[in-house]
Amino acid sequence: MDMAKRRMLMISVLTLLIGFLGMGRAPKRMRYSIVFTQEPIGAKVTKQIFPVERPDGCRIVSLAPDGNLSVLTPGFVSACDPCVSYDGTRILFAGKRTREENWNIWEMNVDGSGKVQVTKNLGNCFEPLYLAKASVTPPKFDDKVRWITFISTAAGVLDEQGKGVATSLYVMSLSPVKGKGTVVWRTTYGLGGDVSPTILQDGRVLFSSRQRGNFALMTITWAGDNINPFYGTDKYPPIKTMACEMPNRTVVFIESDGTSPDRGGRLVRVKLRRPLHTHEVLSKDGGRYQTPHFLPGPVGQTEEFQQEGNKRGELLVSYTSGAESYGIYVFDFQKGRPGRKIYDDPSWDDVDAMPICPHAEPIAR
Repeated sequence: MDMAKRRMLMISVLTLLIGFLGMGRAPKRMRYSIVFTQEPIGAKVTKQIFPVERPDGCRIVSLAPDGNLSVLTPGFVSACDPCVSYDGTRILFAGKRTREENWNIWEMNVDGSGKVQVTKNLGNCFEPLYLAKASVTPPKFDDKVRWITFISTAAGVLDEQGKGVATSLYVMSLSPVKGKGTVVWRTTYGLGGDVSPTILQDGRVLFSSRQRGNFALMTITWAGDNINPFYGTDKYPPIKTMACEMPNRTVVFIESDGTSPDRGGRLVRVKLRRPLHTHEVLSKDGGRYQTPHFLPGPVGQTEEFQQEGNKRGELLVSYTSGAESYGIYVFDFQKGRPGRKIYDDPSWDDVDAMPICPHAEPIAR
């Protein structure tokens, strides 16, 4: 009887052990769906150092935690630059339905339904971002509406080198302002063109400004006031783009010398408090990176849990060693290289990945 009990106990222990080992081998699922752009491999290469216009055939897709991939922009000749709203329910993007029409800013639900054209007759528009709600109606300023920022060629002027039409930052109300309708205005006037905006948690917009052929990082208020240098053109390498703020008060961005066949480069970071004296190269391999985005930690339904989840998290990056297409990875800060692979389709360059989830809204200014 004792022998039988021991045998049953051993079988139970072995069964539990095998179960735990099996759990250890199971692939780790993502916490959220992600949205990203797929660019066709072998697309036409431009000689511009940082091209904002994408080739025909780009599309926006979403990847569910179970691995299911959905195309969100059928019917568009090309679409790119997805940006998820702060409540995680809507997506801004740049797209065009025919080869002849300009690029415009659009908005859709996270499942691809309910597409609405946002911009019209503003030249080619790219890189949209949601801004905090704000009011432009004195004296009470109590009728706050949602605003967006984007880059556009609406001014129709050549850049300082005469090689193309310069892009500038614009802001636009997503809903009508009382007594004024839809409001839009230009916020930057860089002679070389301004690109690659990101919104900081203090409400400022951080962007790349071309100056004498190189790119400096600059900050400005959402409305276009108080422009200031953040990280200048005198720092090598000369190209600094695709910035992303992290919860620890650092900014991660891409540096390159402009010789790569795409917009990629090495991954670096600086501290918000002293950017000129805290430069650190994060990527220790020889590959190229693009479009870093913060991936929040697990969040609950309460505001307290959401705030805690936004303090933790990881960094999503697009990466190629140079021999294959760009794939989406979680960056390993300790090893200085890509860590866990999220997705990589060898037929596409997978770039600009962003989690579809609620995230912290910046301070309204």
